[in-house]
Amino acid sequence: MISLDEQGLLTRISPSHAVKKDTVNVPAHGYVILRWKTDSPGYWFFHCQTNSHIETGQATVLQVGEVDDIPMPPADFPTCSPWSKQ
Repeated sequence: MISLDEQGLLTRISPSHAVKKDTVNVPAHGYVILRWKTDSPGYWFFHCQTNSHIETGQATVLQVGEVDDIPMPPADFPTCSPWSKQ
């Protein structure tokens, strides 16, 4: 079976015309192949902007770099406290 790429059926956008923002529109029943330079170590939440889609698995967490590459937060970094009804 010949892949879509081998058949020339995947539209390619040259780097000079690449998306310059953090949003890509996906056509109905379509897909997008993303490629980007991963030069900022950490865990990045990748998702659709529709919150209900997260419940159906349309989100993921990407790990960029090795765990040892990810900087630790400063000792005085603010944290959230537990919520309680008072």
